[in-house]
Amino acid sequence: MYGPAWSIGAKSINLILNKYGDRVNVKVTPHMLRHTLGYKLVKTTPLTTIQQILGHDHVATTNIYTLTTQQDMAEALANIEW
Repeated sequence: MYGPAWSIGAKSINLILNKYGDRVNVKVTPHMLRHTLGYKLVKTTPLTTIQQILGHDHVATTNIYTLTTQQDMAEALANIEW
């Protein structure tokens, strides 16, 4: 046997995320965690590698994680050495 002898269902994962999210007053969903992972990886990891990690059939789907945020722009400008 290669995996754990037990598995956890989607409903259980949602309950766990809700429980801990409520403790810190933050809404957390599996989709949010997946999106955060993709966004964090895009700064240091080739897009095709992220595509494989997330299981996307097409790299165009993975490309959504390359969108620049206001925070990205602020950090880029703050890091300029004059």
